Amino acid sequence: QQTGFSFVAQCRSWLPAKIGGILWFGVDDTYSTVYCPMYCGITEIPECFRQGNGDMVTYSETAAFWLFNRVTNFVYSRYCDMIVDLQKVQNRLEENFIKEVARNDERAKTTVNNEEALVKILNEFSGRMAERMMKEWNDLDRYLLVKYIDGNIKKEKNGHFERTATGQAAFPEQPAYRPEWIRMIVKDHGETIKQTF
Repeated sequence: QQTGFSFVAQCRSWLPAKIGGILWFGVDDTYSTVYCPMYCGITEIPECFRQGNGDMVTYSETAAFWLFNRVTNFVYSRYCDMIVDLQKVQNRLEENFIKEVARNDERAKTTVNNEEALVKILNEFSGRMAERMMKEWNDLDRYLLVKYIDGNIKKEKNGHFERTATGQAAFPEQPAYRPEWIRMIVKDHGETIKQTF
């Protein structure tokens, strides 16, 4: 969970070099990141991954590092529930990226004899995929906050949060803490809790 960034290098020797190499690049924890396709032929780094867009002590709303850290740090608070919601978005994005790369490969291959056109296609594609990832992760960030605020879990139906007949939010689920957690609290602070009551 201390990962800053990671990547999977895809080397496809049967394709022209600028198209054949892809770094599937992700930031923050490997288990909860999204691996976004960055062609090795790009000459422009998408803003969300760009050096100087925030750093370890400078928050930036447009930096993928900070967005993914914000989401993952919130997920830690109710991991067994929230990771399920996170992975739905993660899987959908990555599966879509794989399909998009296959389509873009075909488009890019038509320009291999025109370096400028090829690089333009690769830059635009990798930039567009990074923007899509940022949009969906921002949406996930807001969704998780609304669904899990204060440790409760809002009820959903047909892809929307449930409301009462008067339009108010339906009363949320309030799941109990796991027995292991309760035992740990009693073990660490049992005497203090006894004295309070």
